Amino acid sequence: FLEIFELNFLSGNRANALSNPDNIAISESLAIQLFGEINGAVGKTVKVNDKDLIVTGVYEDMPKNMHMVQKKAFISSKAMGQFSWNRVGHLVYIRLKQGTNLEAFQARFPQLVRDNILPILPEDSKVQIKLIPVTDIWLSDDPNQAGGGSWQAIRSYILIATFMILIATINYINLTTAKSMQRAKEIGMRKVVGASRFNLIGQFLLESVVLALASVLTGGFLAEIFTKLFNNLSGKSIEIGFLQDPQMVLLLILFGVILGVVSGLYPALYLSRLKANRILKNLGSSSKGGSTLRRVLVSFQFIISIGLMISTLVVYKQINYLHTKDLGYDSEQVLSVRLAAPDTSGIMKGEMLKIPSVSAVSAVNLQPATGDSGATFAITDEVGETHNDIVSMATIDYDYLEMMGIDLLDGRNFDPDFGNEVSKIIVNQTFVEKYGWEDPLGKQIEIGEWEEGEEHVFTIVGVTEDFNMLSLYEEVKPFAFFLSPQFNWGPQYLMVKMASENYQATLSQIQTAYESVEKTRPYSGIFLDDYFELIYAQENQKAKIYLTFSALTILVACIGLFGLATFILQSRMKEISIRKVLGAKMNDIMGLISKEFILIIFISSLIAIPLAYYYSQDWLNSFAYRTSFGVDVFIASVLITLLIAIASISIQALKTARTNPADTLRDQ
Repeated sequence: FLEIFELNFLSGNRANALSNPDNIAISESLAIQLFGEINGAVGKTVKVNDKDLIVTGVYEDMPKNMHMVQKKAFISSKAMGQFSWNRVGHLVYIRLKQGTNLEAFQARFPQLVRDNILPILPEDSKVQIKLIPVTDIWLSDDPNQAGGGSWQAIRSYILIATFMILIATINYINLTTAKSMQRAKEIGMRKVVGASRFNLIGQFLLESVVLALASVLTGGFLAEIFTKLFNNLSGKSIEIGFLQDPQMVLLLILFGVILGVVSGLYPALYLSRLKANRILKNLGSSSKGGSTLRRVLVSFQFIISIGLMISTLVVYKQINYLHTKDLGYDSEQVLSVRLAAPDTSGIMKGEMLKIPSVSAVSAVNLQPATGDSGATFAITDEVGETHNDIVSMATIDYDYLEMMGIDLLDGRNFDPDFGNEVSKIIVNQTFVEKYGWEDPLGKQIEIGEWEEGEEHVFTIVGVTEDFNMLSLYEEVKPFAFFLSPQFNWGPQYLMVKMASENYQATLSQIQTAYESVEKTRPYSGIFLDDYFELIYAQENQKAKIYLTFSALTILVACIGLFGLATFILQSRMKEISIRKVLGAKMNDIMGLISKEFILIIFISSLIAIPLAYYYSQDWLNSFAYRTSFGVDVFIASVLITLLIAIASISIQALKTARTNPADTLRDQ
């Protein structure tokens, strides 16, 4: 392992660092944390689960973008037996020889599994192998991969950034054409003195490119400034520094030139084709074709705005759903305390029960949502067929189910009055449904050979309601509870149920009780509700970024709507002035202009709603449990967009209303 990843050892020998079961290699940050130095750490002893291990190497901290960055220490696989860590999932890393045909290797791999792995597993075992390049793990959207990012999130951000650039481009086109009347006489005079259409196109494109370059370079400068703000929002530690990279600066300049040409091409063509004689005679400068294109562009803005509004509401609903969904057990006011050693759980539990504001304490080997543990069960279903399936499991004490509020649907809880309960098992509803049992009580299951070569047979005495022992990214699976300790799986955590008052005083008493028993390992406790917040912290951060930049994109779209309102009102100034002279009120003028917007919004919503629905469903599919959304989300998004449009029109319409019709008609 150390050779495959070529860890850089700062002290010690990488080749034999893990040659013995009692060896351990630690990271430089852990060495400094434990011993205050790197070179002097080798040869010293650290205690892991009451086992003394000798530090034989200190390696350089892994890069922040490596999927194993959180790994602070490595021990030999030979040591797993003494820690009872031989029933955990493994990752297998394969380094291919230079020149290996990857596609051929992948095609052959299933046969390698059938030839080498299936023969050593119980009959009817199911094996699923997934090959993934190490470089793809960091941005994997698979919740089982220990990555640090998400391609799905990056695609969303790129999409929003693209939308923002498109909307800004449309805004520029609309605002430029809206101001065409202000430059009409300039264009007419240039044509009179001999300027060709090509000269005018070049002038307008140059103006557009200069403006785009200034915007891109300013944007790069602002990105440098606001990197810290973005890191705080996203929880990342991104360092941009592309203004110091000549290649990146050239790419930005190229992007600015392309953006300037694309955004300035239509205004340049539109303005350059204006006829000098018509301009100088004030015969107008609008065209039916130009108006049609502007309507199409603004429709595109509305499609983006409505789509982002729908997606934003769906994201908000899903995040709220994650925080409010019933998990099937009571996590409120439950503190999880990490145990240093399983054999101290009984004494520790007794000390904590002495605290008046502690109502219940229970020992368990698996904290909710921390991970999964399982074993291969031999299970006979209702029709007599035997299945060898890996089933998730936990070992608990007599008080766990009652304290956590996990309800029994059938049978009973573990009870010391029934004598030998170590051979009993409690399963969840999904377990029963999977194997089609009509009467699960009394059914027996077998767990295959363990270290001692024994066969373990357990009898089902109870069935619980389903609960989410893992995160909401995964569906409820068949689950089994055993009485602790079983299979050398002693308690790893104490669940402490606290009263609602005097939190700080109770927490202090719990820590004191812990430290009165445990002298070697520092106290570590966290409320389950807080832990669930940590699980979804990345999702919350992604949602914050999405909501922030969606709002910014919609704001940019509002500027575009304002630009269109400006164009329409300016191009129809003579008509509006005549209507005012004939007695038209502000409401009449608003209705006249709003009709066009309402029609555009209606057509845009017909396009935006299906697209946003598809995208939102695709995002929600990453969760095993997800919120539902219906017509209310679509109606709300369209209404909000409509209100924004009317507000944008109203601002410019009020300005127009204050204009004296006589001044306008005199100019005309």
